[in-house]
Amino acid sequence: MTPVAAPAWRRKPLLAVVLVALLAGLASGCSSKSALGSAPSPGTVPTTTTPSPQSSSAATAARLLEPDGIAFWNRHQGLLVETVTTPACRAGSSRCPGGHIDSTTDGGRTWTATDRVPVPLKAVATAPGGAAWVETGRCGAASPDACTSSLLLVSADGGRRWRKVHSAESVTSVSPLSSTAAWAVPASRHGNPTGPRQLVYTDNGGQRWQTEPSPCTQSRGPGTWAVDFTTPRTGWVLCAGEPATDMQAKALYVTTDAGRSWRLRATTPPFAGQAAAPPGAGHLPLVGYLPGLDMTGNGTGWMWADRRGLSATRTDGHSWTRVASGIVDDDANSVVAASLLGDQSGFLLINQPLRDARCDGRRCGPELLATTDDGQHWTTLRVWASA
Repeated sequence: MTPVAAPAWRRKPLLAVVLVALLAGLASGCSSKSALGSAPSPGTVPTTTTPSPQSSSAATAARLLEPDGIAFWNRHQGLLVETVTTPACRAGSSRCPGGHIDSTTDGGRTWTATDRVPVPLKAVATAPGGAAWVETGRCGAASPDACTSSLLLVSADGGRRWRKVHSAESVTSVSPLSSTAAWAVPASRHGNPTGPRQLVYTDNGGQRWQTEPSPCTQSRGPGTWAVDFTTPRTGWVLCAGEPATDMQAKALYVTTDAGRSWRLRATTPPFAGQAAAPPGAGHLPLVGYLPGLDMTGNGTGWMWADRRGLSATRTDGHSWTRVASGIVDDDANSVVAASLLGDQSGFLLINQPLRDARCDGRRCGPELLATTDDGQHWTTLRVWASA
């Protein structure tokens, strides 16, 4: 999943009027799961649970690494993408100068520098056989990037080597099935409740995308927000409407025939003018906006949203319960990205820790955490410096 992840410095509670302006450019990533075909080469960069020492110079303080996305094939092997930020790009007035792609083979305790690129990064997703896709750039009202094309980075060997793919269609929420096949949401229409609500699919590595119907057209309200396929035939689409205060209408659909037909799995009442959800549909919380989704192939999944925290399902998305309440809370912090595996383990990237004794200013940056018991207990793997 990982997965569509908004920048950490933007994932804080915002006024509804600002959210509407940013909807076109924000997303949450989702990822398919499998065992990695072969491990990345050895030679790791150790990390600790404290931030790297920061120079007192103004130049060093101005440039920071901000984590944007995580995706794991299994509890040992995964990828992390970060963006090199400056005050100007954090404010949205200029493009961020570059990005980092790192890999781990020990469950996120240490990381290997895989690639350094001269463009900002925003999300990463994995697929069977060591495939991985990275979304680059940002677009929206607060950024100079245009949503007219996409530069994607695609790997077929566990992140050792990457190839650039210049896509004619700007896409977000990329959900790969392999190094050549993937589903996505058109970024130029991302979350637009009044415009076309479609999906796109590629079978040639992202060079060309063909339009596919989205089940969000059935909702008559929420637009297509995120897509997550766990097998070539099974996938989910998350629809989302315009946010208001801390609420956003949502609907979750599932397919088991490669998108030929979709079934409503859960929704937020009222739905499409009704006082309650349609018969047979589960319940999604109305509170929470800019949601992210990461499903597995065994009926479990995670959904996160600003001002809502993290929720989990064991019923293929029909019902959801809150988890990690001691790690992420509605208005105190938020989830940047998450990667759930099918063996009760998963990884969580948050924008800052809860305000407690650990948070002394310098230690209030993003954190990467892991669980091996369905979110009952968490281990902090890495902490970044605060902006």
